[in-house]
Amino acid sequence: MDESSTRFEWNDFKNAIYVHKHGIEFEDATEAFGDPSSFEYRSRGDHLEQRCVLVGMMRMRLISVVYTIRGSRIRSISARAA
Repeated sequence: MDESSTRFEWNDFKNAIYVHKHGIEFEDATEAFGDPSSFEYRSRGDHLEQRCVLVGMMRMRLISVVYTIRGSRIRSISARAA
């Protein structure tokens, strides 16, 4: 695992569900964070954790990734085609 991927985390069971439903692994979805054309929306923080949505390219596919920040790590919640 390279250094950039160590800043991401996810629930392995949830990852398996998203691979089955949407064909996208959370590890692969981290590529979208490096897309210079990506954009993101961050919730106002009305919940216990602020939720964020990033839309960017992964392997020539436009995807959306819902995530939250936990300490210094990005925790993926969902990933699917945009």
